[in-house]
Amino acid sequence: MPSYLEQQISYLVERNEEANGLILARPRDDDLVLQYMVLTNFREGVHLHADKKRAKVAQALLKRMSGCGYRTMHFHTHSNGTVGRAPQLATHFSRGDVEFYKQQSRKDPAFTALLVTPQKKLLYGLGGHVLAPGDSIFGAGEVRPILSALEIVLADRGLPFGTFVSLGMP
Repeated sequence: MPSYLEQQISYLVERNEEANGLILARPRDDDLVLQYMVLTNFREGVHLHADKKRAKVAQALLKRMSGCGYRTMHFHTHSNGTVGRAPQLATHFSRGDVEFYKQQSRKDPAFTALLVTPQKKLLYGLGGHVLAPGDSIFGAGEVRPILSALEIVLADRGLPFGTFVSLGMP
């Protein structure tokens, strides 16, 4: 996982609010190299779903990036706030997480998800792969096409770039 994503995910986990979204990743051999994170929601609550407006922007970004070789990974956090209310979620997926992931896997056998808690990073659907620290082999320049596509998607919807929370800038 690139250090800039590691830092941003750590920041999200330390909060009281939950976060969810998508991570764009590049396949490399049998691995996925994580590149860019788009938040689809960030608020307090244990059962967090994507904000409809943000989800539409994320879907449009993915459509615009199709054919560029990216895959997506669903991610969410069990933050300090959540773990304070439900300590068992510090080291495990919730039942709701597992049911959602099973549904998604039936629709898409390549579905992958990352859950980050203050204590662990848990992967679903990557069959034995692990997250390794380190910066992207593709370099920071790889993020530019994603940012350009996001800027176009937001402009098409009349949304200013600065108000859409997306993380991933190295």
